[in-house]
Amino acid sequence: MKKFKILALTLAFVIVVGAFSGCTTDERISETIDDSRPVLTIGFAEDEGVVKVNDEEVEPGEEIILKKGDTIELEAVPGEDYIFERWEGVENGEEEELLEDFEITEKVEIVARFQETGTVSGYVTDSRGGPGVEGAKIKGLNAETTTDEEGYFTMDVKADELFDILVEKENRGMVRVQDVMVEHGEQVEYELPSRETFNPDWPATSPRIEVNGVESGDVVSGELEIEFSVDGDRPTYVYYVNFGGLQRGPREAFDIDADEGEAVIDTSKHPNGDSFIRILAYDDNENTVVKFIPVIVDNEIGEGEPPEDLFYLGLTSISLGENFGYFSDR
Repeated sequence: MKKFKILALTLAFVIVVGAFSGCTTDERISETIDDSRPVLTIGFAEDEGVVKVNDEEVEPGEEIILKKGDTIELEAVPGEDYIFERWEGVENGEEEELLEDFEITEKVEIVARFQETGTVSGYVTDSRGGPGVEGAKIKGLNAETTTDEEGYFTMDVKADELFDILVEKENRGMVRVQDVMVEHGEQVEYELPSRETFNPDWPATSPRIEVNGVESGDVVSGELEIEFSVDGDRPTYVYYVNFGGLQRGPREAFDIDADEGEAVIDTSKHPNGDSFIRILAYDDNENTVVKFIPVIVDNEIGEGEPPEDLFYLGLTSISLGENFGYFSDR
């Protein structure tokens, strides 16, 4: 009888040991975890930015097991020359960099998307070359800012996308920089002239410019002929065309009270390499439009004798501080 009991106990022990030895450690542990617990998986490109969960950085693809009812804080931090674009996998607040009291109720993957940027900066001045205009609102694509006491502004915008920069301030005409595009990591600077409106009751919307004969990035040589038109809510008051600079002169074209124009540009008078055409126009309520067209000058270098020494060189300095004017009350 004792032998039978001992044999039975031994057999039972072997069966139990055999049952456990057929299971892996992970399988045994998984039996103790509630499969219904929410699991958060974070996705992002680590060369574009980082993601923080409860103020701690996580790795791309990292899984975080939560308890039911728990809320977390999600934050997307863009890297240099990037901006946060959106969250994928969330129902609300997909454009907010910081999601507070965010509740996960099931297994879900959330991806942070970042966007390449360039920088647009410069000065808004009272007319051309005047003092800086403080407090002007600058809008461009995904960003907006305000000029400081010197008229300076800077903002990061999405790279490789075409957009307009708009400048607005009360009692001043709108300024439009038309068809701007910056590359990833590029910085572009502008000087933007702003004028007081002639009649506050007239439209304060800047016109647009249409150009034929040249496109952005064209390689140009010899004589370049372009045609353009200015279209807006008010008639065009004046336009200027410059090549390779923002100078008051020399100009390639200029006219008053004309909505259309043309210019013949002798590119051989300019150095080879990167350059641009600038068309600046005001309507009769001082709304402004500026269009820059980047081009590459490529002329053959001529042979022959170099020019003779200059007999003399005269320099003129003009102060362009506070603008003023004289008006008759009659």
